[in-house]
Amino acid sequence: MMHYYIAAKGLLAIKTNAKDFKWSFGHNMPEASQEEYEQCEVKLHLAIEDFNEDEGLEKLGNTIISMAIRGLG
Repeated sequence: MMHYYIAAKGLLAIKTNAKDFKWSFGHNMPEASQEEYEQCEVKLHLAIEDFNEDEGLEKLGNTIISMAIRGLG
């Protein structure tokens, strides 16, 4: 399930699989609709996933974050 958050109305939005996503220094952002997300100029898609595939990655913990940025182009 995807969740949408607005960091700056009409400008910056985040789409993530993380519920209750907090921005810089733990600040909450208002949850938004997909339509509100699509209306922003810059859109971040943040996917947080667990992984345990490579022993060499154990030092990094068990969470990997991948991010795609779209907009301003």
